[in-house]
Amino acid sequence: MTGVRKTRSTNATSTSPLLSSTVDESTIFDDLRRNLQCPIQFINIYNQCYQITNLRSSLIEILCNILSNSINVDTKILIFILDNFITNHSNLLIELTDIEFKQDLLPFIKRILLKTEDNNDILLLTLRFLIILIENYTNLLNLTLTEWLSSILHFIVTHISSSSYDIYGDLVIDLLTKIVKNFTPLPKEIVDVLGRSPSSIISTQFLTKLKSWVKHVDDTKLALFAIHLWEPLAALLSRLLTRGHTKGNEMLAVMQDAFIVANYSIRAAAFSSWSSFMSHIYRSDLNLHNDDIHQQQLYNRLLKLFLTPFLPDYTSKNKLASIAKCRAWLILVSAYPKHIDDVVLPFLSFAFGYHISSKTVSAPTTWWSECRQIGEQCLHDILIDNTNGEYIIKIAGDQIINYLFDTIVDELVENLIDENKSLGLICWNSYLTHLTHLFTLNNTINDNQRVVINTCLLTRIEQLWIDSRISTQFLLKLFNTFEQTGFPLAIETVLHDSSIRTKTLTATQHNRSGKFYKK
Repeated sequence: MTGVRKTRSTNATSTSPLLSSTVDESTIFDDLRRNLQCPIQFINIYNQCYQITNLRSSLIEILCNILSNSINVDTKILIFILDNFITNHSNLLIELTDIEFKQDLLPFIKRILLKTEDNNDILLLTLRFLIILIENYTNLLNLTLTEWLSSILHFIVTHISSSSYDIYGDLVIDLLTKIVKNFTPLPKEIVDVLGRSPSSIISTQFLTKLKSWVKHVDDTKLALFAIHLWEPLAALLSRLLTRGHTKGNEMLAVMQDAFIVANYSIRAAAFSSWSSFMSHIYRSDLNLHNDDIHQQQLYNRLLKLFLTPFLPDYTSKNKLASIAKCRAWLILVSAYPKHIDDVVLPFLSFAFGYHISSKTVSAPTTWWSECRQIGEQCLHDILIDNTNGEYIIKIAGDQIINYLFDTIVDELVENLIDENKSLGLICWNSYLTHLTHLFTLNNTINDNQRVVINTCLLTRIEQLWIDSRISTQFLLKLFNTFEQTGFPLAIETVLHDSSIRTKTLTATQHNRSGKFYKK
């Protein structure tokens, strides 16, 4: 990124004083104004003024006035003033009023951002100055939000290109992120205004350019920049994206190819941005606590939008993309915890390495330990919750058994078992407690479900039994939970397999090697 020339002197110079300590404010103004083409003299005068604390209010007024009429001011002086506003903002900008910002600074900022001829130093400093204002002085900006935000978005449309993003890109994304944090959700009137101008950020021309960058596999850096730029823009204009607006759909389409492009780094970045987008919508645009029927309808309608990138499996062959997908999916699970069939079960299936299906569990496919760990933590959080734990077992008790025993085996193989901290054991105890309650008290599981769950349960326990790595002591911990929960052992449901199971159990006599051998 292009550097900015340093012209500021942090200490008063050794030059003989140009101002006396008794100088009045009008003289200061005159001295500074007379030297607008002489950077050295201007800086010397400023440094002496800055040391006089009771003059700072007047000093900031003078500097703002100079910026508002900056056409004939030496570029080095403009850079010096902006640099001081950034570096010494806690001393200078504290004196700034909203009137001074509106009358003096805002016209300067708009003029710099809208100029067709670039001066990189001034542009970069102006962007940094805006970041300082947004982070620390939002009260000065509220009344003029539409004006300065329109100028920033216009700058992005007119100045950001495949050659210039290296210069401005990081600052622009940081600036937009700060705006999202401090000023969203934007009122409908402001979003409407932002979308009207011919050079709008949601113009077809700009969105088409952004979409072409997103899938630019020959320039991964450009593609990643485009994705990171889309993220705060989508959050700013979320009202368009979540309410079926034509331009909102066009903006969503920008990311469509990023999830399937032949570059896993791009796919991973797309899921990370999608995760942030979902979090922002759920946090800022939805208010489910006020029992508003329209908010509930929007909540349900958004699920279809949010799910779109997750159901096709274009990532499982790559670790980085799979982890990013899991982390993003977890955001969706936290927002829609009661949507077991369409959100939670597909997530667990992907995280644990099974074919994505809401009804059946097949043999494990490609999986990554980091994804399994994310899935295991999610499974734990669901099962320790009384309501969600019982609900998911009623819907897919056999699937949850498979994920549960996968968790236990993972911990055993990786020597992570700690009786007091083991996720697997905690999940096992919670699962069996819920299942016992469903079997004996609620009687809400039908006979077919009982057979499927009991058969799956016995099958996975037998697999542990014949696994030479698993100690008898650990198996006893599992069996002890049956006794503690009063689980109704339904042996009659699996007797038809007894001959096979007897042979299976007998085979354990020949599997006593390994660290966790039975004794």
